[in-house]
Amino acid sequence: MSNKTVYILSGIVVIVSILLEILFVHHHAHYWWQSLIAFDVFFGFFGCVLIIIVSKAAGKCFIQRDENYYGGEDLDD
Repeated sequence: MSNKTVYILSGIVVIVSILLEILFVHHHAHYWWQSLIAFDVFFGFFGCVLIIIVSKAAGKCFIQRDENYYGGEDLDD
């Protein structure tokens, strides 16, 4: 699938999710922000984006190594 198709399908899923929340969900919120329309959709989206950013940063700092990490000498003798 192309990027345009993925964006269109994602937008449709978000819109349908918000509409279903407006029509069928009866909130019993503990805090005022939990009663906002589409709070769960945006909270989930930004949570996933944050997980991706943190995992990429952790991968660069702790997992990724230089090309010659284990040796440093050329093996093309």
